[in-house]
Amino acid sequence: MPDMTINKAIPNKPERRKYMRHNGGVLKLCIRRKGLLRSFTKGEPAEWLNFNEFGLAFSCQCRFDINETVILDIKSPTITLNDIVAVIHNARRQAGSFRYGVQFYFGANSYMRSDEVRKKLLAIEKDLE
Repeated sequence: MPDMTINKAIPNKPERRKYMRHNGGVLKLCIRRKGLLRSFTKGEPAEWLNFNEFGLAFSCQCRFDINETVILDIKSPTITLNDIVAVIHNARRQAGSFRYGVQFYFGANSYMRSDEVRKKLLAIEKDLE
């Protein structure tokens, strides 16, 4: 059942997202394109905008395509997750950079299907509450 949390920006408008996203707290994010040669690069820093255990929104200077698979490194004060696979689901140009929404791709590989990844993503979400 969708979360009907009231959107604070527009009074009396129900939240359109199925799962609440959090935007407070400290999080470092680096992103890189998927590919064998790119797995050896550090990735580009990105500014995270909101997060939950299923996906996040971020802003960066890089241009990505809808449905493109990307690799994320996420670091909170207590948890570090590397090589998180995500798929770009929405994109728009915003104030000289690009704003993206991604969903984590839990079917990508055995690492993404692991309980460890799920538990750490949920722990990061709880840290941001």
